[in-house]
Amino acid sequence: MRGLAVFTSSIALALAGCGGTSPLSTGWDYTGGPYAQNITAVFAPTHVPLNVFAGTSTGDLFETSDAGKTWSRLSSISPGAALVQLAEDPEVGGRLYAATAGGMFVSSDGGKAWTQMPVGGQGAATLLCRTLAIDPWKPAVLYAGTAGRGIFKSTDGGAVWSPIVTGEDPMLAFADVYDIKVDAAKPDVVYAALAPLGLIRSTDAGGSWVRLTPEVSAEGATVTHVLVNPKARDEILYATSSGNIFKSTDGGGSFIQSRKGNDYDRVNSLVNHPGTPSLVVAGTEYGIALSTDFGNSWQTATGGLSGVPVSAAAGATPQGGSLYAFGEGVGLQLSSDGGKSWDAIDKDLGGAYVWLIRSDRSGKTVLAASGRTILQFDPETTAWLPAGRGIRGFTLNTFTVLDDSSSVLYAATPAGVFKTSDGGQSWQQSLRKLSIIPTFIDMHPTFRTRMFASSEKGLFVSTDKGNSWGQARPFRSSFSIHSFTYMPTNAGIILGATTEGVIATSDGGFNWEQPRFGMGAPEIVAVTLAPEDPATYFAWTAKGGCFRSTNRGLEWNNYTPPWGNDRRVDIAVDRHRPSSAVAVAEGRDVYYTSSGGATWHKVCEKTPPLDITALHWNAESSCLYVGTRSTGVFQISLVDLVKKLGEQPGPSE
Repeated sequence: MRGLAVFTSSIALALAGCGGTSPLSTGWDYTGGPYAQNITAVFAPTHVPLNVFAGTSTGDLFETSDAGKTWSRLSSISPGAALVQLAEDPEVGGRLYAATAGGMFVSSDGGKAWTQMPVGGQGAATLLCRTLAIDPWKPAVLYAGTAGRGIFKSTDGGAVWSPIVTGEDPMLAFADVYDIKVDAAKPDVVYAALAPLGLIRSTDAGGSWVRLTPEVSAEGATVTHVLVNPKARDEILYATSSGNIFKSTDGGGSFIQSRKGNDYDRVNSLVNHPGTPSLVVAGTEYGIALSTDFGNSWQTATGGLSGVPVSAAAGATPQGGSLYAFGEGVGLQLSSDGGKSWDAIDKDLGGAYVWLIRSDRSGKTVLAASGRTILQFDPETTAWLPAGRGIRGFTLNTFTVLDDSSSVLYAATPAGVFKTSDGGQSWQQSLRKLSIIPTFIDMHPTFRTRMFASSEKGLFVSTDKGNSWGQARPFRSSFSIHSFTYMPTNAGIILGATTEGVIATSDGGFNWEQPRFGMGAPEIVAVTLAPEDPATYFAWTAKGGCFRSTNRGLEWNNYTPPWGNDRRVDIAVDRHRPSSAVAVAEGRDVYYTSSGGATWHKVCEKTPPLDITALHWNAESSCLYVGTRSTGVFQISLVDLVKKLGEQPGPSE
């Protein structure tokens, strides 16, 4: 399996150099996912029923020839640039096109090798290409939709491209184009969904255009998708960035609304079922919506596809056709019965970018943020299941879990702070919306009604479980919080690791001050405490360095850790034992301390390095979790090391 590099879910890696009396022989174990959370495009060729291509946000292309039972990585089309759409030449086998955030590409060998096409002209800056349409009667005629540069057309298979500009509407040259469709029965008729013009149509292959809608929909949203009924060409659907869908039965002369979107909704895709054109599938921010009457009425798909951001694609099979659902929280799923049931087909398909990991106090419930969704790990099945359905706001900024109740979570998005009491199945927004967009939230482990929310505009406090908020003092604070450390023997003392040094409070979080001497304003990622001396603090920097204070944070001095000061180091501290921490240097050398950092024990060294994007340590379970950029979550158990040092894992004091 080439997609997961050297890591597998069935074995722990043998780690050279971890034996002996100092490092403990141990290794990283793959948790089994999350898989396929970064899929951005799916394409199923009509002439090869079991063949499916899946593209990712990193520009990688995967292929299956057995309907998802096994996958292989074909190529990297545009490294680091998301793949937006795949299409195939209807006459030339193996000729594929790819619209990406890094331009338009073509492959003549079924996706193994790619060549960039000069959309925008030779030597021009690379354009973000959102969509591609092919004339089914003359496949050499291509239309490319771009971000901010309008529509380009090629009549020679992509060798030369010309911008479509008309004197009637010069705004077309600077439009954001989201979708283009060519009428299969009459290919001179072309539709385009774009901003700020709305839905437009050409009847002369792009020579001139007319508007079919206002610049935005009646609800003030951008038109993003268009679909023509191949069996009844006068029936047209268009979808918007607010989740609304409109239908015309007179060829675009008039439209009526047939689906109303939710708050912070959006239609991500709009496709026909290949075997049943009247069956339309809309991928939205709240799951899959199905219509069996070409958009007259809509219903929500079941099978775990409601309440999460998802996109849809369709492919032909000997039985008539299949539907595909993909996105953060659902991976990649297949339906062979018109959307009535869905099955995951993403086993070993790539991996997820995990940027935050949290657990409850016991460490039995582990949750991870991947993209815009929250996933919960099931150790028995090694599956990652959605735990963030229905959170509004498009972007997930942060989340936290109640220490003693794994079903209670809080999450922050641009829409505010949300709470769930049922493990993420349903969410309620705070009664009073914050005046900031939080990038960090946390709950006080002793004062159970107290919460904190932070952004670059300051720190806010809630005393009623997030229902209402007030700004902490001083109001001029402009730092962002990375983490909080709570004093076990005094609930009023909290230390904050921020982008501008350490802040401290002695009244439970209402009034804060910064250190007076010796530290300056470096970026601090974690603060640890010496267990036997409540006056000794350690502050760990984003560059692997450390400061130590022996007088409760009044004065600070440089302190040299065992890995030196010039290495990339990730630090994770247990929130209930601020003396217990784990450090990973350069993604490979693991260190453990139970003394706040005064003494470190090397766990292992010379391991295959991980591209770490998140780190979480739970002292009670003695388990370290590592989130990576493209291969999901790994874990390492330190139970044997803890016992070897004469310590006992278990509940904190």
